[in-house]
Amino acid sequence: MAAEGDEFRFARTFSFSPLPMKKFSFLQDKNTLALLMKWSMLGRISAHSYSFDNNFCPHSSERFALSFFRDPE
Repeated sequence: MAAEGDEFRFARTFSFSPLPMKKFSFLQDKNTLALLMKWSMLGRISAHSYSFDNNFCPHSSERFALSFFRDPE
């Protein structure tokens, strides 16, 4: 069982910063917009982009995901 301090250090391995000015081309594509409208999802779906402060490695994907969902921002 990990000590409380170890768990906190594990959770803070990555820090994330929002990138509010990032534009997603798929959300500006006419065909995509038509499909979103067809499925009643236009205006109900959004995408967000973040930068992070450490290198991502596939073997640390669980740590990355936990850090993302526990990040206070």
